[in-house]
Amino acid sequence: MVFKVSLALALLVYLIQSFTGVAFETNLQRSLFYFIVFYALVSTYQIIYLHIKLRMIHLEQQKRQEKRKQEQKKKQEKMADSLAQFIHEANME
Repeated sequence: MVFKVSLALALLVYLIQSFTGVAFETNLQRSLFYFIVFYALVSTYQIIYLHIKLRMIHLEQQKRQEKRKQEQKKKQEKMADSLAQFIHEANME
């Protein structure tokens, strides 16, 4: 994907320069330079995007784990309350 985007942008620069009347060799050199620049920029963008996406997934997983722990804690508290009430009722008889 990075290659395709960089190539498309470099070709766009090439076409624009061709229509404006830039010499072929100069145009080719500039387009190659812009391809390298665009490749570096798009690669950097992709790395940052994937890093942010991975971090968001990690945060979602942490939230789910915390939610599960809280639910388990509530269930244990309910069971403990039920057991305490059962023992209290048994002692009352």
